[in-house]
Amino acid sequence: MGLLEVIKVSQVIVHHERYAYLLCSRVPLGKHFMVSQDADEITVITTENNAKKVKHKKDIKWFKLFEIRVATPFVSVGFLAAISSAIAAKGLTILMVSTFSKDYVLIHEEETSVAFRALLELGFPVVWKGQNTLVKMSKIHKVGVFAAKNFKKGETVLHFEPKVLTKDQIKALPSDQKKYVSSYKHGKYILQQGPDKYVNHACDPNTKVQNNSDVAIRDIHRGEEITSDYRKDTIQLHHFTCRCRSRNCQRWI
Repeated sequence: MGLLEVIKVSQVIVHHERYAYLLCSRVPLGKHFMVSQDADEITVITTENNAKKVKHKKDIKWFKLFEIRVATPFVSVGFLAAISSAIAAKGLTILMVSTFSKDYVLIHEEETSVAFRALLELGFPVVWKGQNTLVKMSKIHKVGVFAAKNFKKGETVLHFEPKVLTKDQIKALPSDQKKYVSSYKHGKYILQQGPDKYVNHACDPNTKVQNNSDVAIRDIHRGEEITSDYRKDTIQLHHFTCRCRSRNCQRWI
């Protein structure tokens, strides 16, 4: 199996928590993502909640954790080099940790979106921990969300916790994040989070927004792209050309 084929059948899992690097004087008690000790120092990588409880001399924070489950451990020549090169090409630095069957990449929190896009462009399918969907390249519009299992009509496909912003907070957002802002009821501005921000519009969608969830309005098969009708579910702040290719496509949204 060639490297590109290995990448396509491997998987990246995005963890929800924030992580910190801690320089410690002694090995701390409790469960942590990683504890490393050599002749000179003790380094601990742990979640935000745990970091508050651990005595340490120095810290670097915050990081997001990408778990990479390689399809063929130990025999995929160039696998880690491809990941580090793709992210470095975006001008980012990363920290990598390997276990027996998994590799982990830690990214500075503010650079998560750029690193995420680099992994998608490399060919990795990406899933948020606890979700039954995959994010990968889409024929509708660059990146999309796809079903990782079969969903029945009425079943919740995605659940999301919307982040409410003020107009001033929207102005302060990086330009690549502003496109994920919409107005949703009572003049509130919402910044879409996690995989839900990659759900593409379709004029003949297979989900609708209900109680902070994308709910299937018909049976959805594994591998099918998840779509929503932006005109009904949100008040968009930007107009765009529709490329959903459905028979009733409106072309301009």
